[in-house]
Amino acid sequence: MSESTQPCSNCVAAAIPCEYPRVDARKKPVSHKYLSALETRVAWFESFVRRLQSASAEERDILLQEISLDDHLNEPEAGLSASQGDATVASINLDSAISLERDSSGSLQYHGPTSIFVTEEVEKEGRTGHPSIGPLGPEIWSHRRLAAAMGIDDALINTSLSLFFLHQYPQYMFVYREAFLADYLGHTHGGKYWSFPLVCAICALGAAHSKDPNVRERTSILAKCAQEIIVTHGLASPQPTSVQALLCLAFHELGQGNSTLGWMLSGMAFRMAQGLGFHQDPSKWVISDQTITTTYDIEIRRRIYWGCYVADNNFPPDHEWFGLKEIAAKTASSDTPRKPQLTNALKYSVMLGKIFQDIMAEVFAPRKFEEGGSALIYRLGQLNLSLSRWYNGIDEPLQWSQWTSQGKELENHVVVLQ
Repeated sequence: MSESTQPCSNCVAAAIPCEYPRVDARKKPVSHKYLSALETRVAWFESFVRRLQSASAEERDILLQEISLDDHLNEPEAGLSASQGDATVASINLDSAISLERDSSGSLQYHGPTSIFVTEEVEKEGRTGHPSIGPLGPEIWSHRRLAAAMGIDDALINTSLSLFFLHQYPQYMFVYREAFLADYLGHTHGGKYWSFPLVCAICALGAAHSKDPNVRERTSILAKCAQEIIVTHGLASPQPTSVQALLCLAFHELGQGNSTLGWMLSGMAFRMAQGLGFHQDPSKWVISDQTITTTYDIEIRRRIYWGCYVADNNFPPDHEWFGLKEIAAKTASSDTPRKPQLTNALKYSVMLGKIFQDIMAEVFAPRKFEEGGSALIYRLGQLNLSLSRWYNGIDEPLQWSQWTSQGKELENHVVVLQ
């Protein structure tokens, strides 16, 4: 048998076939699943040792009798409770693979698991990072001067804001109403949840519902003011309010028929939201993001994220395309026992958005079903079942039959909740 080239001189002389072992010295890479299970197992052993250290002699004997040293890699969470296992795995995988850091200007930047900027010094840098600058800095006065030059005054802002929260808010719940108003009117949160371009963008949506033609004509001016400030200053210093303002502007442009600009603005908003780490659990960023100081801040960020998710799945918000106004007006009831909770409406909107994602991926994706039309029909039946379950599971205050037009045209914000 030869251990080098083929054929070798010995085999040639003996007139026999030359054979040698085909052994590939390169090792196959370990699977990610195996590594994750191994990390979980090591974490379990560490927690078990800590429990032994704090246990009494009798408890220690019981723990040692109950432990099994068999191979648990197929079921890595067997020794952990559900909450302990999830928390451990999330801590191992997330903390070592992602980071939220500040650049030289103080703006937050999210780095994912493939980024070269993820380092072990993230926590130290996060502790010494600059706090986020609220809207009450020197630039707010330049923003107000720009608005005044464009004919935007406090009366127009107050009128448009009230119209937005009266008619539009259920469709745009990425704006956390309570936090926004408390910060805008009373500076409760130090300027974290309002900014002047966000105010103008919200007003651009609200002014469209005014019965005064002079107010309605100012919608484009309000949007232009917000867009000018965002493009000039907001893109260089990402903030949660910039994400909200860009989304409001995107919906405004879609309503004006400018679909290309609307999609561009929405894409900028979603990319900025990812850059701020909104798609990750905000409780992980307490060290890095000094604007997260309370559980209320965490809840606000979660609301903004899920509001963005619903907005992404509901583009465009023109319900007349589906004839929902006419159907709702015919089936509306005169009984309104109690008002629906908007947070509940947001929850059902998120659930519906997930079904929309399945529909787009399963039905409208540019690919063919390998099994032919029967597979497509089967999948359509499953999607239809999901929609039926979603509809039948809606809480009573949100159900279609609880609404009434009372002789007036049914508003879009009522239709979107149905």
